[in-house]
Amino acid sequence: MDYNILRIFSLIIPGLVAIIGNIIFYIIVKSRIDKSIEKYKISYAGVYKEKIEIHKEILKQIFELKLKVQKYGNVLKNGW
Repeated sequence: MDYNILRIFSLIIPGLVAIIGNIIFYIIVKSRIDKSIEKYKISYAGVYKEKIEIHKEILKQIFELKLKVQKYGNVLKNGW
């Protein structure tokens, strides 16, 4: 009977050690990945906001230029 119990333990213990090791490895890797994702989001959030501001300013200037060109065209068409 003792031999059967030792045999069962010899089969179960390596599996449990592997499972516990995998869980610990998963927790460590997940925490590192979460930190780098958060760092990535923080560093690129500012860049994205700046790009939006630049595009907004460019569109505003293009619209103003378009209005000025239209006004100039109307002045040329109608004469001074």
